[in-house]
Amino acid sequence: MARSRTSSRPTYRELVVRTECYRVLVLIGAAVVAVLIAATRSMLAPGQGSATLAQLSIAVVPIGYGAWYIAMVRRLGRAGRELPAWLWMSNVAFECAWPSVLIFLLWRAGVYRPTQALVSPPVIGYGVVLIMSTLRRSPIVSLVTGLGCAAGHLVLVLAVLATRSPADETEPPAVLLSYPAWILMGGIAASFVASEIRRHVNAMLEEAGGRDRAEKEIALAADVQQGLLPKSEPVIEGFEVTMWNRPAAETGGDYYDWQLLADGRLAVSLADVTGHGLGPALVAAFCRAYARATLRGRPALHEAIAQVNSLIATDLPPGRFVTLAVALVQPGSDLVELVSAGHGPVLVYRAASASIELLLADGPPLGIGADWVGDRLPGGTSITLQPRDALILITDGFFEWPRPDGERFGIDRLGEAIARADREGADVIASIRAAVEEFAAGSPQEDDLTAVVIRRAATAPDRPA
Repeated sequence: MARSRTSSRPTYRELVVRTECYRVLVLIGAAVVAVLIAATRSMLAPGQGSATLAQLSIAVVPIGYGAWYIAMVRRLGRAGRELPAWLWMSNVAFECAWPSVLIFLLWRAGVYRPTQALVSPPVIGYGVVLIMSTLRRSPIVSLVTGLGCAAGHLVLVLAVLATRSPADETEPPAVLLSYPAWILMGGIAASFVASEIRRHVNAMLEEAGGRDRAEKEIALAADVQQGLLPKSEPVIEGFEVTMWNRPAAETGGDYYDWQLLADGRLAVSLADVTGHGLGPALVAAFCRAYARATLRGRPALHEAIAQVNSLIATDLPPGRFVTLAVALVQPGSDLVELVSAGHGPVLVYRAASASIELLLADGPPLGIGADWVGDRLPGGTSITLQPRDALILITDGFFEWPRPDGERFGIDRLGEAIARADREGADVIASIRAAVEEFAAGSPQEDDLTAVVIRRAATAPDRPA
């Protein structure tokens, strides 16, 4: 059975909202640090301005604005709406302005002398704003942010140069004017970084989109493949037939099938295509179609397998082949006719002695060559099943499943699980599954698992004369 897969990955819209919130939180943190530094300085040097703390209280505005902006972004995100243009533009303007406003407040409050204020800790806010602007993945926005920050600092520089006293002329004008230039260069660099981030994100989105489309197609193929498997198990006089399948991936190269033939016999088949995944699943689908159509034509079983091979050999790509076992069950009889094309071993459980017989293949796998010639009689192998005896068709995914130390489950343990199921009156396939999964001890399933059990009823009717 194809295993459903639920994804907990956030959507692109959710990631945009989350990134914008984180970006603003960093800016709030920078504002908090700047305010704390300024407040600490004012407390250590109270003579620099008695109104300092009152004026610095205005600096909490960026913090309040950031909290409001985050709330707006989250509310719009939950509603599935894009951020409006006015909100983006106002936020860019605010972020460009708040370092300049804080520097101005420190200057006017007397915490720093005019030239000192121009290079005080809040100047770091310009860098933080520019770095965080790259997360918007818009080169234009980062460049505009750089221009806005540089313009704000340039206005402060010009204001200081126009009003400073001779005692405050510790820095030449050229040095002070270099700071806005450096901020502008930072904006240009941020624009380049944002462009690269955008290019990489777009490439990843394109790749993820292709991967999602492929996953959807694979899931659809898995649904189709599962739809081809019988919806119920057959009911036939004197026998109990159980079937089960679990692919190693979304799709697999194994299948089982049954169909009633015109003469009343039941044809039960199991096939294993090399590999697992989408390619082998497609091969399994057309192999099933060929087998059903050929068996319905009522040739001898050996001839039917040869005909299926001739059809498959022309379709299979190089390196692919199919092992196929078909059993014909006569209602009320104790005989089962079997032909195996490369599929083996086939197991026969003898309830009287609690022993396992291994039947080898009658011929090579399908697809090896255009002609298929079995090693046995045209009728295949005739197997007599006594009450509680069972014919087990099983793929190698069971007995080749390794545990963590590399040892494989093997045929012997498989036989023990079958015998234990008979002793305990349990379902054979369930017993095999439990045994191999316990043995595997958590190691991953490497191959498809498929099993068919044809078991003669414990109170089988007498064989017809």
